[in-house]
Amino acid sequence: MSAEPLALPASELQLSTAWSNPGHRPLRLESGAPVRIVFPGVPAGGRGPDFQGAILEVDGDLIRGDVELHLLASGWFAHGHHRDPAYRSVVLHAVAVNDSGAHHTLHHGRQIPLLVLP
Repeated sequence: MSAEPLALPASELQLSTAWSNPGHRPLRLESGAPVRIVFPGVPAGGRGPDFQGAILEVDGDLIRGDVELHLLASGWFAHGHHRDPAYRSVVLHAVAVNDSGAHHTLHHGRQIPLLVLP
C-alpha cells in the first residue's frame, strides 16, 4: 500500500496569497491553540521573513511580529533560518504541510508556533 503524495500549492507565492487573504475561517496552531489573523503583515520582499509586522490573536493574546512561510515545515531548517539572526522576530511559521510532525519551530532554542494553512 503506497502513501498518498503530498498536495502542495505550486509555489510559495500561492501560499503567500492564502496568508494575505485569510478570510474568517477558524484556524488552529499545531499545538491546538486557536489563532486569528488580525493583520497578516506587510510583504517583506527581500532577505528575511516573508511578512513583517503581523498581528495575531493566539489563544486570546495579541502577538505582533514577523511571519515566515514555507511549503513544507522542514524548509525552515533546509533554508538555514534556525541559525539566521534575521529571523529572530518571527512569531509564526505558516506552512502548507507539516512534514516535521512538530508543534513548533525552533530558532536559537525559542519555540515559534507552527500553523498549517488550509
